[in-house]
Amino acid sequence: MRLSAQEMIDCDKNNFGCEGGYVTRALNWGKRRGFIPEECLPYNGTKATCDLEEYLLENECRVNNNLYKVIDYCLA
Repeated sequence: MRLSAQEMIDCDKNNFGCEGGYVTRALNWGKRRGFIPEECLPYNGTKATCDLEEYLLENECRVNNNLYKVIDYCLA
């Protein structure tokens, strides 16, 4: 299963989009919102504007609850 990196690049305001970011912030996104499959929002290599509240109501995978949530994680 390939998960969408583009969603976090576009919509996660707590990380740095195309400039990188922190593993813990990405994992926290997965705990709070879950990750969608890549076919729901394919990687395109650029950062797009994302109105998160609107996006969450419009993305077909989010609406249909087709996502994968992080239950817990540990970084050593």
